[in-house]
Amino acid sequence: MTSSPGGISCPTACTLTTAQGVTVTLTEVPGPQPASPLESWVFHGWENVCKNTNPTCAFKLNSDTTVRAVWVGAAVTRASFDVKWTRSVPKGAFNLAYSVSSSAALTGTLTFPTGKAQTFDLSRPAAGAYTYSFPIPKKSFYPGTYGLKISGNVAGPKFPIPPISTPVVFQAPKEGVVAKAWISAFGGSAPVAQLPATAVGATAHFVFAANPYRGSKVTVTWFREGKRFFGPVGKPRTKNVTSFVGVKGGHLPAGFYTCVLKARGIVVKQVGVEVG
Repeated sequence: MTSSPGGISCPTACTLTTAQGVTVTLTEVPGPQPASPLESWVFHGWENVCKNTNPTCAFKLNSDTTVRAVWVGAAVTRASFDVKWTRSVPKGAFNLAYSVSSSAALTGTLTFPTGKAQTFDLSRPAAGAYTYSFPIPKKSFYPGTYGLKISGNVAGPKFPIPPISTPVVFQAPKEGVVAKAWISAFGGSAPVAQLPATAVGATAHFVFAANPYRGSKVTVTWFREGKRFFGPVGKPRTKNVTSFVGVKGGHLPAGFYTCVLKARGIVVKQVGVEVG
């Protein structure tokens, strides 16, 4: 806020001394939005001498006078993914804590790294501190940097606030996250649930959505009917891991086969197929 005659440059200098009878004009000047905590404010109007929402307030100074400029807005105090991972399946929620200075009609938008967006209603009937959360789906919700945006109005449709925008990191576990996993016939790539008794081998495919931390040891182990199978096993490699199992000069014995992928000694994903 500034004044004419000069002297006020609020919020650093908010008082003015001048001669009696002088007309003082106060002007609301939009300033940069605070960055931390994430806040957004908009000028709402004047109180005391002036009682309007105009950007200026003019009055004749006949005595000591107090003029109050009112801003309304919202602030985000916390935005985070609070999740635990088990075999590439997340369990937890996205949590948001925010406050509003008055009744608010707000919309939140969370944009995925892929560009997909999810919206949610953050409207509130009165001033206060509030929270919002939603559970993380077990599928198609992967680690990365998401974009949070909050927009709308506070204290009525005449007072839209500048949008609040911030990145929110969905942290991957150290062992990584597998987005897709399946088994195909040896030499093939199409997913199968069962292989014929004549199958000479099987190939497991794992596709990482988030790689294990650098330096992590990645291993693949095959099991038949719950017991480790010691046939020839292909070495895994990332970012897409493939591993085969087979029997030299013959067919795979009948039974249920499981392929277990580990990183840093932690099971990341496992897949299975019936043979015979």
